[in-house]
Formats: sequence, C-alpha cells, structure tokens
Amino acid sequence: MKVPRLFIITATLVLQVGTSWCQTVSIHQIDVGTGDAALINVSDGTGLITHSVLIDAGQTSKDDVVKDYVRANARNVDGYSVLDYVITSHYHVDHYGGLIGRKTPRSPCKNSYTGLLADSNDIRYFAVLDKGANAPQNSTHSTSITPPKLTKYGIYSMLAGARRLAVGIPEKHPHFTDSVIPPNLNSDYRFPLPSNYLYPVEIGIGDFISLGSDENGVPIRLRLIASNGRIYFPGYDDNTLDVAAELGIDRKNPKSKNNPNNWGIAWILEYGAFRFYTAGDIGGYNKKPLLGTCKHCREYFDLETPISTALKMVYQNPIESPGHVCTQKISHHGSCCSTNPFFWEALKPSFAVISAGPVASFGHPTQEVFDRLNSVHWDGEPPLTHSQTSMCLLTQLNFQNRNIDLEQSGTSGLSKYVATLKEVKLSDIDSIYPMANGFNLYKMKRKSSLKKTPGNVRIDVYPEEIDKISRYVVRFMGYDGKDYHKIIECHREKE
Repeated sequence: MKVPRLFIITATLVLQVGTSWCQTVSIHQIDVGTGDAALINVSDGTGLITHSVLIDAGQTSKDDVVKDYVRANARNVDGYSVLDYVITSHYHVDHYGGLIGRKTPRSPCKNSYTGLLADSNDIRYFAVLDKGANAPQNSTHSTSITPPKLTKYGIYSMLAGARRLAVGIPEKHPHFTDSVIPPNLNSDYRFPLPSNYLYPVEIGIGDFISLGSDENGVPIRLRLIASNGRIYFPGYDDNTLDVAAELGIDRKNPKSKNNPNNWGIAWILEYGAFRFYTAGDIGGYNKKPLLGTCKHCREYFDLETPISTALKMVYQNPIESPGHVCTQKISHHGSCCSTNPFFWEALKPSFAVISAGPVASFGHPTQEVFDRLNSVHWDGEPPLTHSQTSMCLLTQLNFQNRNIDLEQSGTSGLSKYVATLKEVKLSDIDSIYPMANGFNLYKMKRKSSLKKTPGNVRIDVYPEEIDKISRYVVRFMGYDGKDYHKIIECHREKE
C-alpha cells in the first residue's frame, strides 16, 4: 500500500503589481471538509467589492464556517454582508446543508435553524438560484413533506421561500409539490433592493448573470452551462441539448439515473479570456468495464463529454485555444465518476482545486482522477499557448492508508498536489467502519495530535491584458502552515 507523501511548493513567488490595478475577480474555495462551498467576489478599480456570489455551503455542521467566511470576505453594505446570489448546485446535503444549518430548540419557524438562509442580523442575500423542483427524485431527496418534520430538501425550500428562482428550463410535472416564485421586488425581505437593481426574471441555459465590468469596461459574467440534464450547445433548438433525452432517460422514471448529481447545474465565470468552471457533482464517466472504486459510476450518465464539445464552439478566444478554461473546480470532490479524460483534455486548465475533506467515507478523491490529471500532457503540443504545467490543490489531505500516490505528481512535472491538513497517524483514528462501496469511514479520537491549518484556496484574477494573458494568482496555505502563492498566466505563449 502506498503512503501518500505531500509535495510542497517551497518557492515563494513575488507578484510585481503595478499601482494602477488590483485584482478584479476573486474566487474563494472555502475549506468545508467533505463538501463544497465557493465565494466569488468582483471588485472595482479601488478594491471595493461590488458583487458577491456564494455557490454551495457545505454540510449542515459547516454553517458557521461558511457564515464567518462570508462575513469576513463578501461585499459589505452599511454593515451588512451582502450576497447578490446564493446558488445551490444540486440537492445533496454536503452542498446545501450549510444553507439550512442545525435545528435549534425554538418554535418551528425560520428562526429555528442556524444556516445562512435562516434569518440573520448581518448577512443578507438577494435570490437563491437552483434547478427548480426536486425531480427526478429518490427516496432520500423527496420533495414531499413528511409529518411531523420536514425533509432536508423541504427545510431548504422553506428557508429559501419567495427568494428562490429556478434556472435553466424547469420540468413541470403534476407531481411537484413545490413551486419557484421570483422574489418580490417591492419587499425588503432579507435584502432591501435598490430601485435600479436589474432582476433576471428568467435565466435560461446559455444565459448569464452580469456581475458588472472591470475598470477597462471588460464584462464579468456567470454563464449557465448545464441544468437538469440539459446543456448549452449552440446550433440546437434554443441552443440547448437535452443530453438525458438523447440518451433515452425518462425524467419521470429515470430508474438508476436518479442520483441528484446527474441533474445539477454548471456555471462558467467569464472575464475576458479567463474562465472558471464549476459544476457541483456532475458526472462524466460511467464505463461498464470499470471495477473497484469506479464500479458505482454506472449510476451516472456522461454530461462532461458533450459539455466539452460545446465549449470548443463557445470559447474560441484566444483562437488557438478553443474551449480552454483557465481554472476549474474538479467535480464531485475528485470522484472517478467525474473529470473524464476527454473532458480534461478539452478544457486544459492551468489550475484546478479539489474540495476534499479528511473523512473519506465515499473514497474521494480517487487515484483514478489523479492519474487522469497526469495523463494529459499538452506541454510541447501545438499551439503552445496553454500553460506548460497544471497545478492542482487539495483543500485537505485524506488519511495515510487511502492508497493515493500524491508523490508521483512531483516527479512527473505536470501536476502538483498540495494539501493543507497534516497526515493522520493511525494513533489518531478511534475506529474504522467498512462502507458498502468498499471504502472505510474513519472516526477521529476526540483529542488527536492532528493540528489543522485552514485549507481555503483563493484565486485572484487581474485585469492586465485579460484577453491575452489572463493572469491570476493562487493563494493557499501549505502543508507546513506557511502562506504561499503561485502566479499563473494561462494564455501566455511559450517563449
């Protein structure tokens, strides 16, 4: 069994920043352990944050982590931390649980929950965006209300209330028990709205949310790429390809394909030639011959391959790099059911981040994904406009006996995996529980020798030559507890 050894970036690079500009876009992958949460900020030329968007919020137990991060880093208006949009990628509690939080002993109302969507004195938000009513559905993610208590999804729907808005093309089946209503612009519920605020009544697949522009007038947009089994695909009706329908999957009765991961939403943040891809837990790998850790991928259908085909048509600037995405969040925490080889080769990101936690109950991330990240070598391939190496960060390092070889990336020269949680000793583990999928669930002792460091990963994007160079800086804390940063220019031609 291989024991993972951490590859550390020891060289500190100093960014020579001109006094006339500062970062315009800042993407924060928040360390929420085994889950997902990201904050996107847009700033003006003076550094003042003008827009903030939160995508997912981790497990229910991570509500305080997310709220504290939002308070410290999101837009501030008159003492309030303000989010333009809260986005739920799909209906799994490691993604939307922090929006619900924990139950308090108060009377059954919105005040009886601690999550970000519950009433808060200092955090306000404008709208909650998701794919709409929860269907297809399975037994653990029902839209129904089961007396005497709500399901997790029911609580989420209740807390979002009238601020909830479906994106894409929502399915309209008669068995839906909930509805999505655009926020009331005349209400000061949660977030007093200025009279000139432009509210997107509908966000279809391929449409975008405007997040303003930089000091040079370059627009910054968050574009919807996929929702509910459909993707943005120029040339089809309404520029939308229904992948599920093409594969013969009946939404009313999807059988084995009813995993909520299949029906989530994907976005690309666009800023000049800089692009950031985030897609929750959307799948792209379901080959039957796979055994071992990937055998459960048969639950998924492949959305990534048609998405990557579409992106080559959508993004052709620079012209030599069709479909090229500068950075991405690796979907599904590094599960082998996502990030298929064709998709990774098409996007060719210069940087990727895996939101992973120390409790590897589902076996994420997997060695298969690390192998795929190392299998695509575009260094030396024409045209030489891609970054020669790809950097990948883990928000946390999993246990030693996960049989993941983190060291091989350091010898290949292609990818570098940096984790921010020290290796766990066997003496730190209190008990091990076998899981049905072949992995083990590890329970830590209450008092362990483990000293945790924050695993937040921040990407700062700068406006200088944004259509050509797309310069950004990745900031993170290393295995040794020190702050590091790495300068990346994803469209710089090889000299």
